[in-house]
Order: sequence, then C-alpha cells, then structure tokens
Amino acid sequence: MKEPVTSYTEEQVGQIIRAHIEKEFLYRSKGPELGEDTSLITRGIIDSMGIFRLVNFLEQRFEISVTPSDIAMENFRSLRAIRTFTCSRLTCSNQRESA
Repeated sequence: MKEPVTSYTEEQVGQIIRAHIEKEFLYRSKGPELGEDTSLITRGIIDSMGIFRLVNFLEQRFEISVTPSDIAMENFRSLRAIRTFTCSRLTCSNQRESA
C-alpha cells in the first residue's frame, strides 16, 4: 500500500525526486554525483520538455497541482528547488527519520 503523500518528510520527498531524475534523465550518465544545488537546466540534464515530464511526475506522484505560473526557473533549477516547491504544495515534515 502506498504511503499517503501528506505523511512524507522533506527528506523523503527529496529522495523520491532524486531517484526519479536519476532514472529518467541521468540513466546514461556516469558523471559526478548530482548535488542538491546543481543547476539541472544549465548542465543540460533537463530541457523544456523534461520540465513538463517532471511536472507530470510531481503531479501524479505527490498528488499536487502545478499551474503554468509555477513553471519557473526558481522552482525547477535544482533538486533543492524542486523539493522546496513540492513541499510547499504538501505539508512536509522537517523531521528526519531515525536510523
């Protein structure tokens, strides 16, 4: 059974987004690890069509709505920006799970 999206921590949201980007956009890359603040657009990891694919993923996976005005560089420039934007649509907990 899928965990309700409202119970995700910010860290979990970030992990889900990272895994999706690595699978969908970096599947051929053997380069350095993707940093939280790496510019996805400047580095050519995601292009304009990729943004729309990513928006579709976020809407379906996290059950959020992304409006045309939300599709802005500041919301999609990096993993951190995407996580922050997504959590702004959810009620993410800032708690980290204990290991």
